[in-house]
Amino acid sequence: MMSTIEILAGVGLLLATFLFTYLWLELKKGVLLAPALGALLAALLVFGSFRSVAPGHRGVYTWLGAVNMETVAGEGFTALWPGFQSLKQVDVRVTPHPFKEIEAATKELLAIKMTGKLNYHIDPARVNLVYQRVGLDFPEKVLDPALSDFIKEVTPSYNIMEILPKREEIRKRVIALLSANLERYGIIIDDIYIADIAPPEEYMLAVQRHQVAGRQVLTEEEILRQKRVQADQASVDAEGKARAAVKKAEGDAQAILLTAKAQADANKLLTQSLSREIIDWTLVQKLGEQIKVMVVPAGQGIFLSIPGQ
Repeated sequence: MMSTIEILAGVGLLLATFLFTYLWLELKKGVLLAPALGALLAALLVFGSFRSVAPGHRGVYTWLGAVNMETVAGEGFTALWPGFQSLKQVDVRVTPHPFKEIEAATKELLAIKMTGKLNYHIDPARVNLVYQRVGLDFPEKVLDPALSDFIKEVTPSYNIMEILPKREEIRKRVIALLSANLERYGIIIDDIYIADIAPPEEYMLAVQRHQVAGRQVLTEEEILRQKRVQADQASVDAEGKARAAVKKAEGDAQAILLTAKAQADANKLLTQSLSREIIDWTLVQKLGEQIKVMVVPAGQGIFLSIPGQ
């Protein structure tokens, strides 16, 4: 992106070109040719001598193609030797870099796959080093291979059950290793974000089978619990019925005892109330109608043994 100074220099060069063309074609005076050429050369010199470094960038000087390792251009206006010196702007802001899917192994040698994003920036004081030793295509040349290598170095310390719970610990260890490795190039790692960790397919199938078995166990436990509740309810009902039967039996027995006692008391009263005369009268009432006259010895009453009776 061109700066204001570069735009003004370009406009000046364009005006100088128009002026030279006008003087050459319209006036056709050789005496004016030298000033016109001088103006054109001056415009070219101004346009080629000044550059502006954009915010968040640094400039790498090259002298006839060789990188200047001593000086780095800061933000803003800078001057060059036209025709000999050039300037390459390098972004030093934090830059996100989605890394490719990385396949690593756990402690049990189970394959896992990781995807995510890496944030980095170039050390502003060493952009010339990066430009000379690595180039501006360093994310593909340096970042991806190094990140893949260090993730594969860290994950074998964890078994498959620890990978997800300890992903933050894994992330910090990878950042430390990667930062120490890339610092020599002037590349600074700001952070790593692990977006997804995919366990192996056979592990996921095993987890699914375990979950299904767990749900079946829970279902069977619930059925057993319900049966226990039903059994407890039946036991309570049976106990209640037994208690009711006992109460009823006790009530019936008590009633029988009361009835027997009442009958005994009645018999006792009846026995006490009977006299000789009442008994004789009752016996006479029981005799047949054919007996009209009965002779009873004096003083014996009517209790006699009658043949055939």
